[in-house]
Amino acid sequence: MEMNILEGVKIVALETSVSGPFSSVLLSDFGAEVIKIEMPKTGDIARHWDTVANGLSGYFVSLNRNKKSVELDIKTKEDMETLMKLIREADVFIENYRPETIDRLGLSYEKLAQINSRLIYCGISGWGKDGPYKAQPAYDLLIQAEAGLISLTGYEDAPAKVGVSICDMITGLYSALAISLAMIQRERTGKGCEIEVSMLECALSLLLAYPMYSWYRGQRTKRQGLKHGIIVPSGAYKTSDEKFVILSVDRDPEWHRLCHEVLIRPDLSNDAKFSTNENRLTNREQLEKELDSIFLSHTQTYWLSKLKGANIASGQLNEMADVVVHPQVLARNFISNVMTEKGPIKFFGNPIRIEGARPLINPVPKLGQDNETIKKRVPS
Repeated sequence: MEMNILEGVKIVALETSVSGPFSSVLLSDFGAEVIKIEMPKTGDIARHWDTVANGLSGYFVSLNRNKKSVELDIKTKEDMETLMKLIREADVFIENYRPETIDRLGLSYEKLAQINSRLIYCGISGWGKDGPYKAQPAYDLLIQAEAGLISLTGYEDAPAKVGVSICDMITGLYSALAISLAMIQRERTGKGCEIEVSMLECALSLLLAYPMYSWYRGQRTKRQGLKHGIIVPSGAYKTSDEKFVILSVDRDPEWHRLCHEVLIRPDLSNDAKFSTNENRLTNREQLEKELDSIFLSHTQTYWLSKLKGANIASGQLNEMADVVVHPQVLARNFISNVMTEKGPIKFFGNPIRIEGARPLINPVPKLGQDNETIKKRVPS
C-alpha cells in the first residue's frame, strides 16, 4: 500500500519552466497536494517547448505529474482574490518569478505572512532578492556561464554546457529540501518562514574545490573534456576499436592496482611523479599521453574485462538508446509510466526509495482541468 508521507500538505505553486516545477513535483511524489497556477489559455511556457511525448512537451510531462492545474489571470482582481484565498489555506507557497515581479503583484512574503502566519514561502529566483543582478533575467545556460560551470566543461578550444538543465534542477532540489526542513521547523515553532533560493548560489555550491585553486593558488582550472579536472586518471580513453572506456581512480592504492594488474606497467606505479593524485595532477600531460597510448592497444571489451577484474570503477560511454535498455535500469524497474491526456508516457521517476513508501504517479494535468473543483473549495 502506498504511504503518502506528505499527505495533507497543501502547496500553491505559481511556477513555470523548470526550477519551480521540479521543486513541487518532488514533494508531490510523496503525497503533497500541488495546485499549479497557470495563465489562462497558454499555461506554463514549458507546455510549448516540444511535442516529443506523443504530442505533449517532454519537459512538462516530466515535471508536472500529480498536480492540479488551475487557470488564474492574477492581473485581474477576481483571480487575484482567488489566489489569495488559496494561499490563506496553504501550507507552502512556491514561486519562481523575478523578485520585482512578485513585489509588483503584491505577493511578497511580508504580504502573504499577514494572511497566513504558518505559510512556508519559497521564493526561487535567478540571482537573489538583492545585489546588482537581482532584476536581470536568468536561464540555465546563462547561470552555467556566469557561475563558472562552462569554464570547467568541454575542451580548451571548445567550451560546452552541461547537457541537462543542471542549474534549474539543482535549484529545484535545494528548494524541495528547504521546504521539507522548514516544515519540521514549523512543527517546533508553530510559525511559517521565508525561504530564498537563487539559481546562481545553487550553481556555485556545485563547484566544491574548484574555486580554491583560484583563491589559494591563483590557478585557472582548465577544461579537460572527458577527463576529470582534479582526479587523475579519471575519464574516457579511446580503445583500438574506436570506442571508449570510462574509468576513475581516486585512491592511490587503486592507481597501483591499475598499473600492476590492468596496464601491466609497474614502472608507472613506481614513478615518483605519479605516486599521489597531486603528483599525477601536476604531471598530468605526460601521464595522459602514456595512458592514451596504452588504451589504444586493445579493444573496449578487453579493457573492460581487465578493469572489472581488478575492481577498478569502469564502464562504457552510452548513448541514450543504450541508457533506456541498461540492464541495471531494467533490473531496478526504474522506468515508469505516467498518464496524460495523450495516453501513458514513459519517464524516469523519483529515485528516492524509502522503506514503506512509494512515490506517487498520478496523471499530468490538462491545462485548467481542475478549475471548477479547486474554485469550489475556495471560501466565499
